[in-house]
Amino acid sequence: MAHEHPQPKPVRRATLIGVCLFVLVLVVGMEVRGNAGTARPPEPTISPRSPEARLAGLEPAPTAAAGARAVKRLSAFLDTLEAECPANSRRELAALAFRGVQELGARGISARPTDVFNGVMAQDDTGSTARCGPYFRRSVAKLASER
Repeated sequence: MAHEHPQPKPVRRATLIGVCLFVLVLVVGMEVRGNAGTARPPEPTISPRSPEARLAGLEPAPTAAAGARAVKRLSAFLDTLEAECPANSRRELAALAFRGVQELGARGISARPTDVFNGVMAQDDTGSTARCGPYFRRSVAKLASER
C-alpha cells in the first residue's frame, strides 16, 4: 500500500497579502525603533544669565546663529578650564576673562573673551595649579605686548 500524500491546500490570496503586510509592519517597526536610539539628544538650554551667555555679549555676533556659536565656544572654554583649575567656578573663570578684556580695553587694545581664553589655553603649564588667575594675567600681558 502506497502512502497517499495529502494535497497541500492552496494559499489564498488574502492570506498571502496578510502575511506580507505583517512582515512589512515588523520590518518598518524595527527600522523606526532602531533609529530612535541614534537620534541626537536635544541641545542643553543655556540660560541668558549664564557666564558664557554674558561673555558672548562681548563677542561680535552679526546674527543670532553667530551668537549661539559664540556661547557654545565660550561654554567649551569654561568646561575645559573648570576641569583644569578646580578651585575656580565657571563664574570666577568668566569674571577673569571679563576683567582681562576690560584691562586690555583700558590700554586701548580691542580684545574679545575668546582672545583671552585662547591665550590661557596656549600656555603649556595650564592646570598645574588649582587656580587659573595667573594664566589669565599672563594671557592679558602677552596680548598687550603683541598689540
